[in-house]
Amino acid sequence: MTGVRSVVAKRMSESAHTAAHVTLTTEVDATELVRLREQSKGGKSDITYDSLLIKITAQALREFPNLNATLVGDEIQVLEDVNIAVAVDTERGLVVPVVRNADKKDIGQLEQDVRDLAQKAHAGNISPDEIVGGTFTITNLGIYGIDSFTPLTNPPQS
Repeated sequence: MTGVRSVVAKRMSESAHTAAHVTLTTEVDATELVRLREQSKGGKSDITYDSLLIKITAQALREFPNLNATLVGDEIQVLEDVNIAVAVDTERGLVVPVVRNADKKDIGQLEQDVRDLAQKAHAGNISPDEIVGGTFTITNLGIYGIDSFTPLTNPPQS
């Protein structure tokens, strides 16, 4: 492996061997999410589940700041910015662009940011600045029919 795939493999291997991974799952009633997404169809901008999940996650990280933290030496450092990284599978491998200050954006801006970053990732012209600085990563495998999985954290994210 070379390039992006090599870096991703190295980082995920590092994560698997150095971080404690815990997966908790619960079922939720997503009726309102489905309704909101359906209402947006055919409008100026269709809302995706990814954008809705980013918005919900960003709000939760703001409400529970200890989840938006990193380990620095022996100390937990709570991060001020809420920068949500979104895993994008491309022909060249996994790319994880970052939606900066996600907690301060409305759903329309989040949708536009996600679309722009995903297009750049698929085209292979995403800049290094657009893939660093994430404080929390979202990986959505729902389009593949996956109900639950155990992702690896992307160090130094919590």
